[in-house]
Amino acid sequence: SAFDYDGQAASPNITNVTLNPAGTELQVSGTKFGSAPGLVALGTDMTPTGNFQCDPTQWNDTSIVCTMPLIPAGGWMVRAWNRALGWSARGPDLLTIHTVVSEAEVSGEAVDLSGGGSGVFSAGFGGDVDLVLRGTGLGKEPSNMEI
Repeated sequence: SAFDYDGQAASPNITNVTLNPAGTELQVSGTKFGSAPGLVALGTDMTPTGNFQCDPTQWNDTSIVCTMPLIPAGGWMVRAWNRALGWSARGPDLLTIHTVVSEAEVSGEAVDLSGGGSGVFSAGFGGDVDLVLRGTGLGKEPSNMEI
């Protein structure tokens, strides 16, 4: 007997992914997401559950809105899962997360970078300095990332 495969046609399909300007919510548009909330995976791991998870706040058959996790800058595949139809293929484009440093601090001296400009620290730090970066796309709590 013949075997017919219709898995891709029957699976959820992502047509567009949009990140809000604040970088806190992701909107996923497409088809066959189902009515019950499932999962939204962000990452390049072949196993979608091995990726970052975007927490769904709204979910219907054609649209998902989810709260973004704290993830580092880079290009991320977005995939959706519904209980009945399984995983979608990745969306048509990678979700791009940029690093935005709004403030840098060296050994207690802070420079505000929120206007997109540059800052100058006083000279003479020598060695053994503490550098603190604050911003988004750092992959850690956005208010304070120490390296």
